[in-house]
Amino acid sequence: MHEPAEKDGLRNAWGRVAEVYAGMWAERTAHVTAQGLDLLAPEAGASGVDVACGPGLTTAALAERLGGGRALGVDFAILGAEEKCAGECARLVGEKGLFDSLREQNMATFGKYEYASLLTSDPHAFDAFAYVYPQLGLDRPVHHTTPFVADHLDDLKPRLTRELGYKVTYHDSCVLGRHNHMHDEPRRILEALPGVSLVEMTHNRDNTICCGGGGGGMWLDTHYKAKGHPRLSDRRVEEAAATGADISGFAVRVSRDASISRPEGD
Repeated sequence: MHEPAEKDGLRNAWGRVAEVYAGMWAERTAHVTAQGLDLLAPEAGASGVDVACGPGLTTAALAERLGGGRALGVDFAILGAEEKCAGECARLVGEKGLFDSLREQNMATFGKYEYASLLTSDPHAFDAFAYVYPQLGLDRPVHHTTPFVADHLDDLKPRLTRELGYKVTYHDSCVLGRHNHMHDEPRRILEALPGVSLVEMTHNRDNTICCGGGGGGMWLDTHYKAKGHPRLSDRRVEEAAATGADISGFAVRVSRDASISRPEGD
């Protein structure tokens, strides 16, 4: 059970996340509209609706992915400013009221439109939409972008022409890795890139270790520091560095954020 001070801290943090999220989506929606890409409209019948929690995508990546979807013959649309966080991380830290509020708002939004399936780049949103929301009325298939891209590699390979020359290590996130066993798909994508060689960290696949960012883990930093223990994210970054890789690959933005938010002086 959370202590009152911890609960207040969580509420304040989630409130700030909501503010940033609203501003970010306004920017992303404007960018998408400027690119001539589609916002979802009632009875539009899109085959894929992009739902990406928090900072799951930059505006540029969003535009690129929607354009790439069209190249694959997939009809994408996004919810724009109507999109809200799936609420999974709030649920995992015990803020059920916030999760219920977000879930009700999302279900009301989904109910306004015609679409065939949901696509998300956020593993936590994937878990929420695939496993929790169906118990509460969601009746559409849910896909994560990683297996979606892997399934379309034959169509994408002719476009992958730039020789990169990188040694890459891949972080198996808790949700995609241990929870959903999506191990091969991200590696297939990396190995399809010209000039990329894949090296593994000591802990990988089902034996992966947490990035320290998801499911409320980022709020454990002060706890670990008070106990004299290294942060989870520091442990993972050190493993990645030990491989000698030029680049660390992530299938979830929170892992990237955790890996770059090192303490001052590190």
